Amino acid sequence: MLPDPVVGQWGGTVVWPGPSGAAIIGVRRHEAADAEVVLAALKSRTPTIVLGVPAAERAVVDLLRAGAKEVLARDCSTSDLVHAVQNLRRNRPVARRRASSSPTDPTARELEVTTLLAQGMSNREIAHALFISEHTVRNHLGHVFAKLGVSSRTQAVVRAGQVGWLRLP
Repeated sequence: MLPDPVVGQWGGTVVWPGPSGAAIIGVRRHEAADAEVVLAALKSRTPTIVLGVPAAERAVVDLLRAGAKEVLARDCSTSDLVHAVQNLRRNRPVARRRASSSPTDPTARELEVTTLLAQGMSNREIAHALFISEHTVRNHLGHVFAKLGVSSRTQAVVRAGQVGWLRLP
C-alpha cells in the first residue's frame, strides 16, 4: 500500500495525512517558517523526510529525536532519496511494537562511521575514508546520536562502547 502523498506550497495550508501518509519537506537554513512546517508534520505523526541539513550536527539530532525519519542533504543523490522513501515504506509502524531497553540496532555504515569517530577522525576524514560526502557523514552521525540518545561525539563513542557497537584494539 502506497502512502498518501502530501502536496502543498509555502504559505498554503496543508492537511497532513498522519501515519498513513508521508512528507518530504525541504528546509532552508535560518528560516523559522520551514521549521514550523516540519514540526506541524511531525505533530500530525506524518512520517517525514527532511531535505536540507542544518549547519549543526545537534540540529540533525534534534530533528531525528522530534520524529523525522531521515535528514538528507539538499544535494543528496537521487538514489539516497529513493532509498529513504523505500525505508519509510518498509518501516511503517505495526500495531504491536516490541519494547526494547537497548538502542536501535545500527546499520553497517553507522558502525563504520562510529568506529572511525572513535579513532578521532573528523567528519572530513571519515568522508574521505568511506568515499562519501561530509553531509552523508553528518547524517549518519545524527542517526547514531539519536539511536544512542547522546548529544556529543564523545558521548557517542562512550555509549557505543558500552552497548557493544565498537570493537577497538
